[in-house]
Amino acid sequence: MNEKRTINATVHLTPDEYSALRENCLKANYTNMSAYMRKMIFDGYILNVDLSDLSNIEKLLRRTSDNINQIARRANINGNVYAEDIKEIQNRQKEIWEVMAALREMVSGKI
Repeated sequence: MNEKRTINATVHLTPDEYSALRENCLKANYTNMSAYMRKMIFDGYILNVDLSDLSNIEKLLRRTSDNINQIARRANINGNVYAEDIKEIQNRQKEIWEVMAALREMVSGKI
């Protein structure tokens, strides 16, 4: 939809209403107030999601994958798998499940 916007709509606000509008616009990570207002007019809401917990899960999964690869290399070279390596993977898996449970609880509480 690359149609040029040619119609100007005017809204009259009090200073407090304008401040609230600006604050809501910033909270929703919009720097363009017109884009924010169009989004609110047509969709009625803006969902702003914090994905920092997902990046934490990605880090834990990456570390676990690295550990599994190291164990596989070691097992292929000398046929030995060390108990501390297995324990490390189990601990990382436990961390991942804990973060997932917290994330699930947080999301289910907001929806």
